[in-house]
Amino acid sequence: MSRAVKSNLLKWHEASGAGRILVITVILTAIGGSGICYADEQGISWSFTPYIWGANTKLDLKWRDSPVGNGADISFGDLVDTLESAAMFQLEAGRNNWSSFVDLTYLSTSDSAGQGQLELSADSKQYFVDLAASYWPVSMGFGLNVYGGIRYTRFENDYSLAVAGAPLADTGSTQSYADALIGIRYLAQIDEHWGYLLRADTSFGDSEGTWLVRAMGTYDVGKAGGSSVLFGYQFKSAEFREQDFTSKYSYQGFVAGFQFRF
Repeated sequence: MSRAVKSNLLKWHEASGAGRILVITVILTAIGGSGICYADEQGISWSFTPYIWGANTKLDLKWRDSPVGNGADISFGDLVDTLESAAMFQLEAGRNNWSSFVDLTYLSTSDSAGQGQLELSADSKQYFVDLAASYWPVSMGFGLNVYGGIRYTRFENDYSLAVAGAPLADTGSTQSYADALIGIRYLAQIDEHWGYLLRADTSFGDSEGTWLVRAMGTYDVGKAGGSSVLFGYQFKSAEFREQDFTSKYSYQGFVAGFQFRF
């Protein structure tokens, strides 16, 4: 283990909350760097993959382990109707047997409902960030890959109540969760153009646990197959507790993207 990694491991015991997220980030950089920078004299390989996940969402709420209502089902079409902005991408860099990646999903939605002269407006922001160091036993971008890192989830909700157009009250809440993340990927080529990518992982820590499964087909395009079209299906389950309330989310739907390699 490198001296940089050992030094940052010692700092773990002196940090908490957001500070621990920063420490883990530095450790992952050191681990990825020790594998990437000294493997050989070849350059670092990069990939950038913007994508869209057309997920349908199911939300179940509990108060002290007792169900609250019948849950809520939000279709992808409903989400699009309230969407203000969004970003989904994965960025990965590595060399030989090591790589590091960040996978980010950001959603900003806004909606309002009224009855008579009363109107309630809600603005919501959701952040899902996976940051991990990966090891490829064969070589980067081929075959089996195991990874570990952090999964960070953040919800920001703001509510405004107005009467006859006049503001009456504003409130909001913010919850953040940092989990340890472990997972596995498998990337294989079927022929010159076609291949597939499988991914499964789980996380635990501040949340009550999350897990994700993704299955995608890949089709290489461009000069010497330097880029790929990706398409498939993804399922994610996540459970969070905030005092007496527990919220369980299930997301599932098609996923498609375009990977640039350079």
